[in-house]
Amino acid sequence: MKRGISVLLFLILVIVLSLNFISADLISHWSFDGNADDSSGSGNNGVVSGAILTEGKSNQAYKFDGINDYINIINEASFDFERTDKFSIALWLKPDSADTSTQVPISKMRDASPFTGWDFVINYKGSIPGTQGSNKPGYLTLQIVNKYSNNSIEVSTSSPTKLNDGNYHYYVITYDSSSSANGVKIYEDGEKLPLTITRDNLISSILNNYKVTLGDRDGGDTGFSYKGLIDEVKIFNRTFSDLEINGLYLSYLYQCNDKIDNDADGKIDYPSDPGCDSAIDNDESNVINATCTDSDGGKDIIQRVLLQKKEKEFLIMNRKINVLYLLEMAVI
Repeated sequence: MKRGISVLLFLILVIVLSLNFISADLISHWSFDGNADDSSGSGNNGVVSGAILTEGKSNQAYKFDGINDYINIINEASFDFERTDKFSIALWLKPDSADTSTQVPISKMRDASPFTGWDFVINYKGSIPGTQGSNKPGYLTLQIVNKYSNNSIEVSTSSPTKLNDGNYHYYVITYDSSSSANGVKIYEDGEKLPLTITRDNLISSILNNYKVTLGDRDGGDTGFSYKGLIDEVKIFNRTFSDLEINGLYLSYLYQCNDKIDNDADGKIDYPSDPGCDSAIDNDESNVINATCTDSDGGKDIIQRVLLQKKEKEFLIMNRKINVLYLLEMAVI
């Protein structure tokens, strides 16, 4: 039993340390809680065209109509990844399950030849070189392009994903700077997906002057407009291990969001009120608030790891029995 607890504590420490390293390589984060500003403080704010705020996976999200809604990100140069640069994209998606057309949730690409840049495409599967890919519900594709299709990378999931089941899913796409399709990985809800390479001949620059765009390609109204919800978008200048990807996923899945306003100041205590150090200290009193309980019907036993600031303790919520365990550690 003691050995099992030690292993558990080690895994928790690895996840928390991984999340700390992840934050250091974050270029921008759009939480969409109240607006499309860059939550990382880097100033890469979004300019909203048509999309509206609604209830999200974590607090609020933006809803896109699938016609001409999009969000353009200012400071285009902040995201000038070359084919020899590492980068990763992470976001929660909840597409309209009734619309399985080919759509672009995020891109840095213009909808015109030669399609230089990159985009993440849903309900789309690439095809053999020299032919156009096709609409395939549930498939995911990353394209990294100098000139489509004879100087590009195109990688698709090998089978349909959970994309269109009507629920939120967390997607992370990574590219390792190798100029090779083998350098692409796609994850769904923390799990690495099997991929099929359809194009692997990138030898030239992918740099462009187009804006990162959420909900479409740059300029909008391209025929590939996204219909559904997008939340918690992050872009990084690095790749990740499988464990780190799982940590990213867990860090959202097991947040406590009970919408309590204990101090009656008009702000939800976590995360809206300044000074609230953790999701379980809802009244900002530095006392664990046991009323913060799981509400989304999850299945996992160990669900959320929180490292409280300035405290040598880990908080773990057990969803199955809805109990908070406090594990004190001598050294962190």
